[in-house]
Amino acid sequence: MENKGLLFIHDISGFTKFVNETEINHSRLIIQELLEILVDANQLDLTVSGN
Repeated sequence: MENKGLLFIHDISGFTKFVNETEINHSRLIIQELLEILVDANQLDLTVSGN
């Protein structure tokens, strides 16, 4: 059985600088919101493999 997959790597410009320069509780909430937006925009019904 052939397994097909799609590797999706989203590059967030300035992410490392943001994480290093922002207070941890504040940055955690912003990153959570950003990831929720990306997941909600998943029109291809992509999933994360558990393997």
